[in-house]
Amino acid sequence: MTAYVSLTLNDLRRIPPAEILESLLRSDAVSGFTQASHEQIRAWREQIAVLQHLATQGPTNLDNVGVALEYRIPRREKRIDLILLLRTTIVVVEFKGAAASRLEGLQQVSDYALDLTYYHQASRSCEIIPLVCRMGDSKRSVLEERHNESKIGEVLGVGSRNLRQFLVELESKESKALPFIDHNSWCSSPYLPIPGVIEATISLFDKHRVSDITKSLTNKKDIQKTVSTVLRVIQRARDRKEKILILLTGVPGAGKTLVGLQIVHDSMTLASGWNSVFLSGNGPLLKVLIEALAKDYHQRQQTTLVAARRHANTLLHSVHSFLHEATRRDCAPSEQLIVFDEAQRAWDSEKMEKMARRQRRMSGVDDGQPGGYTACRNLIKLSTC
Repeated sequence: MTAYVSLTLNDLRRIPPAEILESLLRSDAVSGFTQASHEQIRAWREQIAVLQHLATQGPTNLDNVGVALEYRIPRREKRIDLILLLRTTIVVVEFKGAAASRLEGLQQVSDYALDLTYYHQASRSCEIIPLVCRMGDSKRSVLEERHNESKIGEVLGVGSRNLRQFLVELESKESKALPFIDHNSWCSSPYLPIPGVIEATISLFDKHRVSDITKSLTNKKDIQKTVSTVLRVIQRARDRKEKILILLTGVPGAGKTLVGLQIVHDSMTLASGWNSVFLSGNGPLLKVLIEALAKDYHQRQQTTLVAARRHANTLLHSVHSFLHEATRRDCAPSEQLIVFDEAQRAWDSEKMEKMARRQRRMSGVDDGQPGGYTACRNLIKLSTC
């Protein structure tokens, strides 16, 4: 499940509102996010009414516009209220109440647009329009000028009463020779950072001097020797098109995490055409690593902390979000090199099932973390090695 509900405007014409709401509630129950409040349910009812008005009152040339409600951005732990998929344009919508301020939701929808541009494979070639939609309003305004990213348009404020007209005008500017984006394929598209972001991330790590990360009990020579040995084994597996499992052991503080980070951020791995990811189930550790890298990058490059954090966490992810994405999509993970840090903390199937019942985050995953990880690894085709 990557979107709570995914369909077309034509589908919305014939599906009763109660059925759509039921689908939202059912999807939310296994999402891992906080259970829907009464306020959220009321908001969904209002949003469904807006969309059904759009579907029934709009012209037939909008029938094939794709709709994704509560789209979960791969590995970003964020949900977008609404995605509208045209031919070459993606509209990212954040709904706000009538009492919301003019600029409320601007930063939120801008971040969503950047996440799709940087990390969502199917969105790379599309123009992305961030839009804040105020319920019950009919005004339209530009909230922020066009983004530095050429694929992201102005951040617009469009009232729910004017959403249909806005979509009609947008569709009229597109080439009719092109098909509409398929909502199922788009929703199933994997996490895949654009090359420029990966290169910047690796460059960030190569040049870092972050004491919070580099401290260890092992001297630097031993760490570098370990990294070189692991990279040679990886190179051999790549040349032979083999799938291998490397177990790296050591006492606490020996530098295992640092070795893993250096392997994931190795520039030669990027040059070989492989993608890599550093996974951990230790949330506080990930936050420390990302923040340390981001602050260092922020100070050296004089960039904003928001931009620095976006680069810093490109290759660092929660093992839970990785498995959630990998087990709910029809395609293999985009990475061929996976580093699982603190594997000794991994839970077996029984504990995973208890956690799934209690937190609902991993509902649908019927294997423990090592088993789930191995299943994901087996999805990777040898032809990509």
